[in-house]
Amino acid sequence: MTRRSIIWPIGMVLILVGAGYGWHAWMGWRTITPPPVAALKPAVPDLDAPGELNVEYGAPKETDTLEDVARDADVVLVVRLVTDRTEQKEPGSQPATMRYTIYTFHILEIIKGALHAGQNISVARFGGRLNFEDVFPRPGLGETFVMFLKWSPTVDAYENIHGPETTFRVVRGTMQPMGWHFRRQQGRKVEDVARQLRRIVPRR
Repeated sequence: MTRRSIIWPIGMVLILVGAGYGWHAWMGWRTITPPPVAALKPAVPDLDAPGELNVEYGAPKETDTLEDVARDADVVLVVRLVTDRTEQKEPGSQPATMRYTIYTFHILEIIKGALHAGQNISVARFGGRLNFEDVFPRPGLGETFVMFLKWSPTVDAYENIHGPETTFRVVRGTMQPMGWHFRRQQGRKVEDVARQLRRIVPRR
């Protein structure tokens, strides 16, 4: 058997192994799941809620980085959920009354924005208090998040930019994406992300 005939099958095996590893790594990214949600879906729906809603959120552009979204945000915060309540808001001149869940978050750290640690802020989500969206589960009391927020005068509260795509649950000091666009932030330390954004995005 010649040297070439020995090397060729060995090379093919190595190529196949490499391809398999690449596929496994790709599927690993595709199957990342966020940590369990503290607030489980109720067996009995909230009678005040309009039912489960298919809420459409505008996604970041494919080329958008975390810094790009931070520039667009009014505030970028590390927050802990304190309480939530259901309110009805009248959005401008529309005749229908729309229900929002108004969450109260306690600010732990400011990455961008003219706010102060220790303040409480209101964050609005469309839908009733126990309304659930498959792609954006409601937060649980006491859970901590990194959020990119815009002020909404319509509901007199902040709202999440791009919904789940710019909301990160914090687990043991690390980022856990609730969406897919920034899934590569999975496992990064919050302090490292905050330092990176502060270098590029002015706080005020």
